[in-house]
Amino acid sequence: MGLFDDLKKGVKDAWGKGKCFAGFHKGEWKYLSDNKCDQEINCERCGINTRVEHEAFSKWKDDKKYQCWQVRHCKRCREKEERPNHEFHKERPKHSWDCYTFIKTCKKCGKEEEEKYHLPKHDWGSWQANPNIKNEMFRVCKRCKKRDFSEIKQKKN
Repeated sequence: MGLFDDLKKGVKDAWGKGKCFAGFHKGEWKYLSDNKCDQEINCERCGINTRVEHEAFSKWKDDKKYQCWQVRHCKRCREKEERPNHEFHKERPKHSWDCYTFIKTCKKCGKEEEEKYHLPKHDWGSWQANPNIKNEMFRVCKRCKKRDFSEIKQKKN
């Protein structure tokens, strides 16, 4: 085997191991029993055994009994999964003076959830000229009263 062949084999092996690292193993998936959805593969490339279950779920559908839940079933064993499916709409501040904590409400069931932000969500008023400093404007948050300043850029003639 020549140098080129060795290099080609090395690249092919590295490419294959990269596929395994990304979860794309080579081999045949086998069901572990007839009435369960557990599957296993013994990878021909890397030798690792990998197990998964329920790879054949239906699409999520709204549950007819509960307005804010969705369900899906395994197509093989009919096992059921559920998850909440709220439709939160416009949020409002938790306190009239707080720009970090907001309450959002589900428009289907009325459930309320608190949302905390790392950065403030100010409700800025309009820009005004600063009477104390020439060429400066400011605005004030309607909730927390924080001031934001900006320099007025002068047009050059």
